[in-house]
Amino acid sequence: MNEKTEGIVICATEYKDNRHIVRILTGTHGLLDFSVRTGRHTIVRTGHIQPLTRVLISADIRPSRSVHTLRECTPLDSSASIAAHPVKAPVAMLLSEILRNVLHAAEADSGTYGYISASLATYAALTRGIANFHLIFLIGLTRCLGFFPNLSGFHDGVFFDLRESAFTSSQPLHTDYLSQDESIIFANLLRADYSTMHLFSLSRIQRNTILDRIMRYYSLHLPGFTEPKSLAILRTLWD
Repeated sequence: MNEKTEGIVICATEYKDNRHIVRILTGTHGLLDFSVRTGRHTIVRTGHIQPLTRVLISADIRPSRSVHTLRECTPLDSSASIAAHPVKAPVAMLLSEILRNVLHAAEADSGTYGYISASLATYAALTRGIANFHLIFLIGLTRCLGFFPNLSGFHDGVFFDLRESAFTSSQPLHTDYLSQDESIIFANLLRADYSTMHLFSLSRIQRNTILDRIMRYYSLHLPGFTEPKSLAILRTLWD
């Protein structure tokens, strides 16, 4: 059945000359795989299926199939430009890899789709605070995934226990926790949003440390979660 719906390109894999399998998170059907031909003389261009591009698609979607046919794919906004941005592109690569890891084929989840879609629309237009976007995005995504940190116990001098997802006055007996200084940064990020994240000035070491802690937090609460390979690239940014 041919349908039109909005979606977000999660990843695209070339499997034959000018043919790709494109994984798209849709607002109506959840996560779906599509087969599509791309090229200069086709309706769908390679630039239209870059990771984290918000798109309007026309596709033959049949519940009995695992791979559907993508007929048209048009970027909804400037999110297609993310892949060409020297700083935003590596971040998009990381977030795409994480989303591939945590999103699974299932019924549509309008809350998760809405959060990711709105975040990417903001990111595409963002001119300041870019360096903190992925931290705010990943923290916010935990709310959709069901393990958003409990901020209620925060005050100066506490530790954030990654296993318990809460701040504690006592240093945990295991190693999965944030130091007191890291906990202050983390609490500030929990309170921040895309409109205020530019106010937080972090060094590259601080930003990478917090990102590593967030990745450990994901691995503790999502069975099977693995560290993204693209993480190493992102660690070299933002001196």
